[in-house]
Amino acid sequence: TRASNSIGYKTPNFGGFTASAAIGLSEASGLGRVQSFNAEYAAGPVYAGVGFEQVKDGSNDGRGVTSLAFHYNLGVVKPILYYAQGKTDAGGNTEAKVYMIAATAPLGNGLLKAMYFDLDSDVDARDRSKFGLGYNYNLSKRTNLYFDIGQAKQTNLENNRAYALGVRHTF
Repeated sequence: TRASNSIGYKTPNFGGFTASAAIGLSEASGLGRVQSFNAEYAAGPVYAGVGFEQVKDGSNDGRGVTSLAFHYNLGVVKPILYYAQGKTDAGGNTEAKVYMIAATAPLGNGLLKAMYFDLDSDVDARDRSKFGLGYNYNLSKRTNLYFDIGQAKQTNLENNRAYALGVRHTF
């Protein structure tokens, strides 16, 4: 969601540490005031980040999300961990938690990618999990071929599979 009339500040990089804060004084109906803060550390092989966002509009106070992320590049593999907890719906009465574990690893002339994701919500029909596997093959410094496959399952629904194959060029 985009918050109208927002203002924010991001600190300079202090030895790998940065922080930012923003407030949106939204005048859009039903969106309310949005406050956010994040802090990140990225130096060498380490990345760690924490973020927080909250919506206040009187009747629906309590909606928001808190997230944590960490990865460490070991050279042969980069394990990635992510966790988020959010409150949604009117008044933040529904809670959802997201857990993700992933990894990337250089393989040949490319990058192997794998991840598992689980969303656990107070509303069982929203619960879902996903497993994904992919490979990026570098054709040049700015162009790669990619192939991704994923399988997702949502409570009380059939499994879904998705495939992606393409060429990516960065400018």
